[in-house]
Amino acid sequence: MQSDSGLLSRVAVVLEPKSAAPRTSAAKKSAHASSVAIDTLKSHQGLVFLALLTITFLAQFYAADLKGIWNDEAVRLTIANGGLATAPFETRQPGPFADVLKAIENFATQPAYLLLVNGILRITHSYSVIPIVTANLLMFLFSAVGIYLLARSLLSPWGVLVSVLLYLWNGFAMVHVLQTREYSLILCLLVWNMAFFYWLFKVGRVGGRRIFWWISLAHFLTTLAAVYATNWAPFFLWPQAVIALLLLRRNRSAALTVCANLGLAGLAWLPWFLKTPKTSALFIIWDRRPPSLSLLLTQFHVGTEHLLVGSKQACLSLLTVYYWMLLIVLVGGVIYFAFGFLRQRFEIQHLVLTTLGFLAFQIAYFFLREPLSTEARYFILYLPYIALLIPLVLSPLVSWVAPSVARRAWLQIGVLLLFAAAGLAQVRNNYRDPYVDHGPDFRVVYHYLISRVAPRDKIMVGLRTNLMALNYYWPSPHQIQLGYGAAPQDHTTTHPRIWTVSYYDEESPSYRRYADYLQTLGYKLAVKRVISSVTIRCFQANPRASEIQQDEQDENGDAGPESDLQHR
Repeated sequence: MQSDSGLLSRVAVVLEPKSAAPRTSAAKKSAHASSVAIDTLKSHQGLVFLALLTITFLAQFYAADLKGIWNDEAVRLTIANGGLATAPFETRQPGPFADVLKAIENFATQPAYLLLVNGILRITHSYSVIPIVTANLLMFLFSAVGIYLLARSLLSPWGVLVSVLLYLWNGFAMVHVLQTREYSLILCLLVWNMAFFYWLFKVGRVGGRRIFWWISLAHFLTTLAAVYATNWAPFFLWPQAVIALLLLRRNRSAALTVCANLGLAGLAWLPWFLKTPKTSALFIIWDRRPPSLSLLLTQFHVGTEHLLVGSKQACLSLLTVYYWMLLIVLVGGVIYFAFGFLRQRFEIQHLVLTTLGFLAFQIAYFFLREPLSTEARYFILYLPYIALLIPLVLSPLVSWVAPSVARRAWLQIGVLLLFAAAGLAQVRNNYRDPYVDHGPDFRVVYHYLISRVAPRDKIMVGLRTNLMALNYYWPSPHQIQLGYGAAPQDHTTTHPRIWTVSYYDEESPSYRRYADYLQTLGYKLAVKRVISSVTIRCFQANPRASEIQQDEQDENGDAGPESDLQHR
């Protein structure tokens, strides 16, 4: 009987209807999914960073040949060549380093980048800018590695991704990478110099004396290279001395080492600075607009737009909203950190002091000398510091807005997607308009002229920078004359056509006198065109009326890339 009752009880248990399993709510599933997504990003942040590096390289390298050079790039290429090229394009060779240092004397620039470009020209045996732009891109990506390492020591894994996106997919950084200018090198040196500065104060806890002295040497070399790369370097280096003095009691050896490195680099740079001639562009007033508060605010608005969203925004868009959001976060964060300056960790103190220090210099230079210091291009120098400051502000802000883990995860994903979308939009804008912070495209001018100028024609330019830009592309430099005036050979040689190429001097008195002089010789103005903001005129010797009419019809019927760019 007992066995039968036990069997029945087991059967009853089996036949008893089971209660429904508790269902997981959709909200919990969603929260779990967001948390899993964030945890996945955190655990694979190294792979994510490598993917971002690869995407950035491909996107910017593909854009390397979207445009030609303009005057600012032409000056640097001419100096890097060792002077103005006089040989035909096929036999042109850059000069040695000594020629570069000699050619640099009358320009307000430092030699580091120009020597680098000279080396690239000699190694590649090519006057293509693509190897130079590729070098710019590699230096920028190397600086991004420094930002990644710095962010890992200061931020959460989510903050690291925000910092890297801010830096890598910055449209204005891409603008500078694609130009033959020194800003990629400057960013690279500033980032790594900052990294070595921070590590000097931390290495005592994780390494021995040998590592300390290797980092000290790296800090000195990057400091020295920075002052030889840009005249702006001292304004980003002096805050290190202030922070070192604040940390003197805590880490005496690191603080004294930093001060010694800065002093030695300054002494090594002093001879170069003292031999700068008074005729150098460093002592010339470039921007003669009278300083005013309204002009200052306008300049800072334009400069911060370029810095944060890549270019000036003409209408309301995602990038406009993104710009104001970042600006509010940045300004608010800097004010917050500044009021609690002494309570912050030394890295935040350095970031804030450097940002406010350069800002103070820009304003002082604006009112005491000229508005040049607030030109948009110089705002790119803030990029390494704001790429770390903005995530430092956003991280606690996100935690405060979304205290629960699930909501915070969704908010973090949303912010990452916003930063990625804004970064890609900036890259797309640079493809649509590669002429941000750019003058006339002399490659377009060259393409226009090369199909029209005959071997016996002569080309006249009034400004040396225009000569440098056109000479870089022109196969026969002897065909170009600098200065509007008659050359000695003009008395024995008759040129069927004389072309004038003008930018910034289209209606200068010297041009007007030369145009009148040509008319006395029987030349008539046959063609006038504006190509990429460059005014091109063709004077023809004793033309028949039918020839002039035909020339004008031919010019008006031209189609090609220059037609789209003539009003830039």
